[in-house]
Amino acid sequence: MSRGRKVAQQACAACHAVEVSGVSPRAKAPAFASLEMRHTAALGGRIEQLTRTGHYEMPPLELRPDEVADLAAYIASLEPRRR
Repeated sequence: MSRGRKVAQQACAACHAVEVSGVSPRAKAPAFASLEMRHTAALGGRIEQLTRTGHYEMPPLELRPDEVADLAAYIASLEPRRR
């Protein structure tokens, strides 16, 4: 999970709360520990699609397939928190 956490900190933390606790810097960016993000991580290919094409205000990101897999595993490992 440490590789996925590193990817999250480098590529996602400017907008998302990437740790178990905390508030996302961008109000519309869900925290990685939210049920919404854990659900997204569980959907095969969804993280890859979001990073490749962007989503709403999220710009596309250039992540390798192994980084996408590590990121999805990291998100899925976080304990869900209630909104």
